[in-house]
Amino acid sequence: MNDEALELLANLVRCESTNPPGEEEHAAQEVAEYLHRHDVEVEWQRVAPGRTNLIVSLDSRETSVKRPTLLFCGHLDTVPIGDREWSHNPFAAEIVDGRLFGRGASDMKSGVAAMAVMMAQLRELRGSESWPIQLLLTAGEEVDSIGAEFFRRHGGMAGVGGVVIGEPTDGRVAIGHKGAYWVEMQCWGRTAHGSMPQLGVNAIDQVLKAAHLLYEANAHARPVADPVLGELTVAVTRIGGGIQTNMIPDQAFLQADMRFATQKQQQEVLKEWEDSLQRYQQSYEEFRYEYHSLLNRSPLLTPPSHPLIRVAQQLLGLDPESWRTVSYYTDGSVLSAPTNLPTLIYGPGDDRLAHQPDESVALSAYFAAIKFYRDLAVSYARGEWTLNQ
Repeated sequence: MNDEALELLANLVRCESTNPPGEEEHAAQEVAEYLHRHDVEVEWQRVAPGRTNLIVSLDSRETSVKRPTLLFCGHLDTVPIGDREWSHNPFAAEIVDGRLFGRGASDMKSGVAAMAVMMAQLRELRGSESWPIQLLLTAGEEVDSIGAEFFRRHGGMAGVGGVVIGEPTDGRVAIGHKGAYWVEMQCWGRTAHGSMPQLGVNAIDQVLKAAHLLYEANAHARPVADPVLGELTVAVTRIGGGIQTNMIPDQAFLQADMRFATQKQQQEVLKEWEDSLQRYQQSYEEFRYEYHSLLNRSPLLTPPSHPLIRVAQQLLGLDPESWRTVSYYTDGSVLSAPTNLPTLIYGPGDDRLAHQPDESVALSAYFAAIKFYRDLAVSYARGEWTLNQ
């Protein structure tokens, strides 16, 4: 089966699903065709034109009522290839020295393919028996988690008791990640000739002041670091505006990325920022601004003592204290965090290679992930452990 598993991974990497625009349907079709060949039924969940979730269930409604479902989850989209030159064609799935190269090889088509192969293997093992195992492949995780949101809104999490997310962890067990808050601010000024800036109000200067106040707010609030997920981070990631070189701009914007371990951290810094913006506005009446959230994702954390984490460590032969957290957020923010479902993050890819030129995955890690997912699912389906703490 290794040859067929390798073919599935290569076909997925060759299948472009860059987001934006997404168009994950072609990648979903690759997985669906593979599963159909192994007598595994799939359900298509249309999210938007050309965009789809793929759902695979080995359970029945009756099984879900008796025992919670263990949901395996991965996303079908990838980030763009970027402007830097690649040594390997990003959509050719070239194999060199035991590594497969291409966009999504680590993040996270290797995880997706490994989970699909697992489902085919489970189909052979279980026969006609109903097991509380489900696979969800989502659209849009790299931008707005549109697929995960759609799945949850339409009742997909009913009966789910735990989640396994195949994001890249370099073969280690991860127990959580920070939340993410993306903010956009607009500032308005007044145009004037570039040679007479004193006659206008420079909106770019206003944005730069707002950015400075945001960093100061983080320093002044000094929210307490979480013992596991760590400190809140703030980064201004985009600034834009202006009309032309010889005009004072009357509009400008900034976007910032905030990663937080707790809602309290987030609220403390945002309140400090808003207070400082208002104080500045009182001293400079022509400072006009508005800001709104572009994205707000909850943090995710599962106790390392939970059976899902403990069993994963045992199956991998890892020290119980060797768990890690990841710097990125996952679809678990949408699927697991609202109801505090136990969530394991484990994937064959190396997260240090994610979103990079010449992204790749070790084939040995890919095949090891297939075995791990299968062993974890089988041990749960056969009642060797539960999802209850």
